[in-house]
Amino acid sequence: MECESDVCRIILAHGFPIGGFLTNALLVTAPLKLVQQIRTTESLGPTNTFPFTMMMMNALSWIVYGFYIKDIYVFSPNIVGYAFSIYYILGSLPYQSKISQEATILRVITLSTIILIGGAVGFIFFQNNPAQTQLVLGSICCFNLIIFYSSPLSDLADIIRLKDSSSIDPKLAFAALINSALWTVYAVVISDLFVFGPNAVGFLFSIVQLAILGIYKQERASSPTLSEGYEPIHVNSNE
Repeated sequence: MECESDVCRIILAHGFPIGGFLTNALLVTAPLKLVQQIRTTESLGPTNTFPFTMMMMNALSWIVYGFYIKDIYVFSPNIVGYAFSIYYILGSLPYQSKISQEATILRVITLSTIILIGGAVGFIFFQNNPAQTQLVLGSICCFNLIIFYSSPLSDLADIIRLKDSSSIDPKLAFAALINSALWTVYAVVISDLFVFGPNAVGFLFSIVQLAILGIYKQERASSPTLSEGYEPIHVNSNE
């Protein structure tokens, strides 16, 4: 995208990514109060913890990618996201069932290893082929980001069956909508399909989440069972 004025160029080159940085901060801090409540009540309630794992994997993959393309606007906000996601995982892990704990640990180990191996392949084996390196790292980022944006919908079958959207965090859904919109625009500015593709898809997933929140009430979110050791009957993402 080209601008005819310096002001336009500054806004497109720095305004949008700074806005994306701020909305990313909103995104990664959205589950903070929820996780603090989980630790206080010592109960997961209807919470879907799969997004916490994918938030961490998404942040790690973009840290590697941002380092490679030398873009501070891609690299720095994901450092923040990585730190918060570790807190969310560790904060909720003790209150998951044994099977869920093992699944979470396996996901973290497996996915983080794949990301680091992908980074090593890109940096070491394709160091003389920048396009190939960007393809490898960008593909990993696309995969993780799309899964992250779609992860709150991993309980979609239960949401429809119970007509209850309590497993979807409204703050996270709204923050994802704004964040994905801004990063989509920024991707157009820098002409990066690896940033554009998954964020455009994430924008659509966010709209779906907000639509579901509008259709189905959050019955269990306000239920006292959350503080009485309530455990969901079926949580696909944690098993």
